[in-house]
Amino acid sequence: MDDPDNTREDLERLRGDRRQILLCNGSQVSPEMSPESRILMRQQENVKDGIAYLLDHDYAWLLHIDSDELLYEPGGETAESWSRRQDVGSVRFTNHEALPLNTTSENAFRDCNWFRINGDANSRRRFMAYGNGKSAVRLTHRAAPDGPHSFKGYRGPLYEPSADEVMILHYPTPTYERWVAKYRHYGDFGDYWYDNPQIPNGVEFMLKSRDVVQDAVKSGDWRKAREFWDGRVMVEDGEAWREDVEDERIRQYEPLAGLAAP
Repeated sequence: MDDPDNTREDLERLRGDRRQILLCNGSQVSPEMSPESRILMRQQENVKDGIAYLLDHDYAWLLHIDSDELLYEPGGETAESWSRRQDVGSVRFTNHEALPLNTTSENAFRDCNWFRINGDANSRRRFMAYGNGKSAVRLTHRAAPDGPHSFKGYRGPLYEPSADEVMILHYPTPTYERWVAKYRHYGDFGDYWYDNPQIPNGVEFMLKSRDVVQDAVKSGDWRKAREFWDGRVMVEDGEAWREDVEDERIRQYEPLAGLAAP
């Protein structure tokens, strides 16, 4: 982990004795870049550091997911699972997206149980974030991140398992409060990733959220922001909900159901 808003000493204190948490420096390039793009640069450097560390400690795989994501195998790991395959160099997982709640939540992984299914381009147009999956890589000295979703330099073919077998569950903005906090933090960012006109940001919900939240921040009037958010929250058991369930455009998953309560 890294955090540009905290010193190394702060992170060491928070980590305590949990040595399974690796502290990284993140990217030191372009510190003035807006947060929504700079986080991608930080991820790139952290994954490079992670690969080097794991190779030194004889690990076989690295999976790059964020703190708002889970890797979920509904049937559990078996002899046929992706991580047991010896004939592949990288694995690309399909991501499904959590439907936002109309209530607050202290644990979105527990409380968000309905997901928009990543079935085709039309379904992805209704996503609030990315729809092109996440990846794991079998570790070699030439393996390297290729953006936040892929790897390069690996040895062997790319394997894309069925989304029913294993998936990424993504919880990008599960509540109104988390949505506001996220886009307050991102600020008035531009229309291009890395401020590069050759790389337009095509996530429509992200750009609209920027405009709505920044307008509210400037005016102090949050009514339109709330209306915008409420328009994204589906009414459970409403007509649209029932149609999406019937057509399997949304589906229920409970990844924490089998875990013992703390």
